[in-house]
Amino acid sequence: MAEKKMIRKHSIVGDIFHWIKQSNQSVIIKQINSMESCGSEDGQVCVTSFFEELQKFGIRRDDPRLKTTVEILKDLCPNPTFDDFKVDAITFRHILADNYVFINKIFKNRLVVPDFDGFRNNIAKLYHDLIKIETGDADAWLKKINHLDENHFGISVCTVDGQRFSIGDATTPFSLQSLVRPITYGITLNEMGDEVHEYQGREPSGRKFGEICLDAKNKPFNPYVNPGGIMSASLLIQKIQPELDDLARKYEYVHNIFQQLAGGGMVQFNNSLFLSEKTCMDQDSALAYFMRENNCFPPGADIKQILDFYCQLQCLEMDCESNSVMAATLANGGICPITEKRILKFDVVENVLNLMSSCGMGIFSGQFAFNIGLPAISSECGAIMLVIPKIGGITIFSPKLDRLRNSVRGVEFCDQLTDIYRFHKYDSVLTGSKIDPTMEKSSTSTERDIQNILASANGDLVYLQRAFLNNVDLNLPDRNGRTPLHLAAAEGHLECVKFLMGVCQVDPDPKDRWHNSPLSEALRHRKTDVIEYMKTFSEEKSNLKQNGNPYQMMFKQNVTTI
Repeated sequence: MAEKKMIRKHSIVGDIFHWIKQSNQSVIIKQINSMESCGSEDGQVCVTSFFEELQKFGIRRDDPRLKTTVEILKDLCPNPTFDDFKVDAITFRHILADNYVFINKIFKNRLVVPDFDGFRNNIAKLYHDLIKIETGDADAWLKKINHLDENHFGISVCTVDGQRFSIGDATTPFSLQSLVRPITYGITLNEMGDEVHEYQGREPSGRKFGEICLDAKNKPFNPYVNPGGIMSASLLIQKIQPELDDLARKYEYVHNIFQQLAGGGMVQFNNSLFLSEKTCMDQDSALAYFMRENNCFPPGADIKQILDFYCQLQCLEMDCESNSVMAATLANGGICPITEKRILKFDVVENVLNLMSSCGMGIFSGQFAFNIGLPAISSECGAIMLVIPKIGGITIFSPKLDRLRNSVRGVEFCDQLTDIYRFHKYDSVLTGSKIDPTMEKSSTSTERDIQNILASANGDLVYLQRAFLNNVDLNLPDRNGRTPLHLAAAEGHLECVKFLMGVCQVDPDPKDRWHNSPLSEALRHRKTDVIEYMKTFSEEKSNLKQNGNPYQMMFKQNVTTI
């Protein structure tokens, strides 16, 4: 009894971590030590070499998820680069304690692109091949006003697990221009829901860049054309956060969301470009007044204020690195991969990507969808933001444009990338020699069970989704009888609970060795949202059993009824 009480004092996660650390943490330390660059004859770990090994997996030292580990190391070592700094295995184990799940996932090679080194090499090869392309011309106005160097070429990659790689001019800032529109549309949709579509259409325009036109219902064809961008600016001013009653505060609100989507990466404002654009807005002004004439805006729209805000947003600047993280956040269903914070709702991101697939590349969208089959959006500055759902985001910056105002090198990169990798939306139904970079090495059932439990404890919905799609049994318990549902409920991860119960249809009432169910654990830890959902789910299931399925098909006298 005394032993039982002592065990019950521990939190669920603490107990699981204790078990896993007993069986696996020493293995991870051994793995790190066994690497020639990390280990030493006296069994100590070289910290600099440890970070170099992480880099091979695509994980950077400045990754926000490693913040605690880096801070502890800075306290122990006065040298900020940790040159020749070594620690013994026991000390290193304590240093990694808060990041154990993440480090375990890395060194067990469970990131979304296991062979990231090979993936990185292929991206670099494409870069060196494409830099030879000299065709196309930069936007004349941006080249003159913003001193745009048409020879710039940079590529940056970020996966949904935060694996990153950049090459070329990936840290050169560029003004977002059209690239701002999927995000402003996403913000309005996140706050307003389907009301947004009372003001925005959802069809490709089929019109050339800059044409003054609306759809048959007198709405912008979609949020990614010029009228759609102006409409998003109007909705942000008039419908979103009305307490922010001046443009400065509204700008700060939107800028903050951009920074969150980019994981704290570079998002800045180009004031000189803004002042120049304000003097050359005749076409946008004509378009805005045309929209007002056709009753497009909500009542009380101030055209001058809307155009100022629209122009401000277009003059936001990012670089390939920060923009690729933003693309990866969209690929990850609205959760930033490097901060693991949800910024946009999942269904919002789904709508954003749907329209990027059909409208993001202007009048080239149909051909792009046919050839490449991925959501993307291009900008007149020469940047393309490419989203590979559930895998990652890639940003390509090369100012030389083709006759349809898309980056020549950017489009060619996307085309060649999908020739190498199985990224096209319909590649799964084809046979061929394309590579699937997400293919994982085989793992033991025990390793999979541990990863499922860790994912549930940490709210890693993406991992659970991958496990489900790979036919992993998410009912399997640990040695104490705790299932992933026990862990998700105890830690209050509502989205994981919904996924396990609603989609995976796991046993909703399994008992652990202490006869606790997931619901009793949620009650013990006071996870109100989870408790409410689990009770409602049980009641609905009970009613279904008693009354039968209301949608069950009945056959009587040759008549089918529902």
